[in-house]
Amino acid sequence: MNALFWFSYALLWVLLPVMSVSVFALYHHFGQMYLTSREGRAEQGPAVGAQLRRTEALDLATQPVLLPPRGAPALVMFTSTTCPVCEAMRLDLIQIARDQPDLPVYVFCHGSTRAVRQWAGELAGAATVVPDPRLRHAARYEVAVTPFGIAVGADAVVRARGIVNDLDGLRALAGSVQDLEEVR
Repeated sequence: MNALFWFSYALLWVLLPVMSVSVFALYHHFGQMYLTSREGRAEQGPAVGAQLRRTEALDLATQPVLLPPRGAPALVMFTSTTCPVCEAMRLDLIQIARDQPDLPVYVFCHGSTRAVRQWAGELAGAATVVPDPRLRHAARYEVAVTPFGIAVGADAVVRARGIVNDLDGLRALAGSVQDLEEVR
């Protein structure tokens, strides 16, 4: 009887970490499902029609960046050096920046400055790339998922926002700013 007690006691301590990891994995899984669901996407970023909060940052060349730019529309993207979709979108961001030179593109990238510099490559010449190692800027704009984009009008009002994962999505986001600015 004594051996059975000690066996069950040891088994309990073996099961405790396994169950703890399992519960954490389930919370993580359901959290990811929520963030990518329609409701989760709808709650990301600043509200459409809201004034974009002002923020100051330093780009890769340690030049000050003030967002939103005064009197000009802009495209603001949030990416990560560890995001495979963001990696694939880097060339799309370069394409948008070159196709629409009058639309400034700002890319806040999660990762160390060294990793962001490596990740950005030639994107740093086409767009303003800002390292965001502690996700301070992403948190300021209430963005938890990458790649995420915000289209801002010349009046600093958010025109469109959402998860953007290809060139067509980037063009639609950039077009939402351009179309509304032409109407004004």
